[in-house]
Amino acid sequence: MTERQLGFHRAVLIFLRASTATVVLLGLADALLAGSFLNGHYAMLQAHRISGMATAGVAVLQALVAILSRAIRRGLRLPTAGATALAVALSLQVVLGLGRVLGLHVMLGVVVVTGSVLVTAGVWRTPLPARVRPGAPTGAHPRIAATS
Repeated sequence: MTERQLGFHRAVLIFLRASTATVVLLGLADALLAGSFLNGHYAMLQAHRISGMATAGVAVLQALVAILSRAIRRGLRLPTAGATALAVALSLQVVLGLGRVLGLHVMLGVVVVTGSVLVTAGVWRTPLPARVRPGAPTGAHPRIAATS
């Protein structure tokens, strides 16, 4: 891999780490807000709706970045598939929630939170390429020296 490819791969992985962690945190907040609504705090339904749409938005952006990185620079297969499946599931989750199909909405919510944790674990388990220092001799970077 060239220095430029390593830098691109590193940037994509950092973005995927941040976005997957954000999806997990928003998903857990969503579950908390739904529970508050079910406990009788009816104002929490609006917060649950906003949080759910934000979660779906972050997941769609994450899937687009993963797909583009896969198409442009041979990105990682597993995070791309997981991020795409999660974006589709969250989009369906929003449709089911707005349509008041609550039985499926609650069940899919459990699946989505579990799936987001698994995708996050997969992305964070992927090793981050070493930082490329501009102007450093090629041999000074072990991964570049190994591929040269």
